[in-house]
Amino acid sequence: MINLSVIIAASTACLKNSSEICDLGGLPTTNASQVQLNQIMGIVYSLIGAIGVLMIVIAGIIMITSAGNPQRVASARKTIIYTVIGLVLSLIVTSVIYFVLNNVKA
Repeated sequence: MINLSVIIAASTACLKNSSEICDLGGLPTTNASQVQLNQIMGIVYSLIGAIGVLMIVIAGIIMITSAGNPQRVASARKTIIYTVIGLVLSLIVTSVIYFVLNNVKA
């Protein structure tokens, strides 16, 4: 267990030597620029969108080829519903992440 006086001494030393990077167990930091983070997020969300569209297409094919089997139709319908919910959640998460990155300054 870390003693409180050690933490206070370490944080005081970090404040005195502001040129060095001090890790006190807080939030992680990165050297990536805003442009790089936006590019990475764009790639990730493009993949999420492509996978979502693919899942909807596959569920549609399953529904069409179910030949009236109610279990397969229900399974395909659930897949479409859950995929749409996932896509909506990813849009909400995207807006929250962009809001945090653009409005919260470190």
